[in-house]
Amino acid sequence: MRWFDAPPCVPLDVVEATDDRLLLRGPTAGARAVGGFNAAMGGVAAAVGLRLLRLPLPGPMKLVPLGFAAVGGLMAAVGASRAVSQVSIEVTTRGLDFRWRLGPLPERSVHLDAGQLAALEVKTHVHAERSSRFGEGAAVYEYRLVAITKDGRALTVDTHGTHAQAELRKQAIEARLRRA
Repeated sequence: MRWFDAPPCVPLDVVEATDDRLLLRGPTAGARAVGGFNAAMGGVAAAVGLRLLRLPLPGPMKLVPLGFAAVGGLMAAVGASRAVSQVSIEVTTRGLDFRWRLGPLPERSVHLDAGQLAALEVKTHVHAERSSRFGEGAAVYEYRLVAITKDGRALTVDTHGTHAQAELRKQAIEARLRRA
């Protein structure tokens, strides 16, 4: 997980938008709900795996429910962390301030000075999503807004469902940075 050393890429809501400041916070309510649902499903899978572990199975066969419990526990942990995480980005004439916290861990922050920023770029991210039918899957497109520094680092600002949304967010950020 990149959450430990770089800001996460999650959908963000606009909390405040003035001429000189743009404040974004997230994950959005929908992203938190999906994280909670994943945590619940992972908890159920872990509980079923632990329950099956109690059956009188031969030694090597116990690896199957143990693996099931381990995967369910991991899924529950990742979902819960997504549901309780906090991310904020403040854009001012001075630059971008990223702050994020993963659950109970201490808050992390990165300041990107306006003079350090080389470009804001919209990147297309494609991943496959399986449907309930066998063998069929669909490509899901995400458009991520990325801040690129002059020294070559890339910090993902947020993610959008359409290219136009990402471009509008890019223009809003550039407008605040140009006012300096």
